[in-house]
Amino acid sequence: MLAPAVRQRMVEAAIRIGKAISYVGLGTVEFILDCSNMRDFYFLEVNTRLQVEHPVTEAVTGLDLVQIQIEIAQGKSILADLHLDQATTEVPMVAIAGAIDASVST
Repeated sequence: MLAPAVRQRMVEAAIRIGKAISYVGLGTVEFILDCSNMRDFYFLEVNTRLQVEHPVTEAVTGLDLVQIQIEIAQGKSILADLHLDQATTEVPMVAIAGAIDASVST
């Protein structure tokens, strides 16, 4: 299980990345977690589109991510026009999805 403090550090890192590139829209920032200590993580990539797994995020948050992405493309602001921020949603705006890559060495 991912410790809340590690999750928060991932969220903060993802936000910093988005701000650094002045990204506007929905997307995914991916990290690799060091499973030997469950606290170190490393940047993998940014996907500037909705992932195929976005319905899971929609189910958890109750948000229609496709509609939000369309409204952002129309020039609406997530904070001002759509009234979406961490103060108004119970689930943080940054959702973390995990993937497990297992390898066997002999």
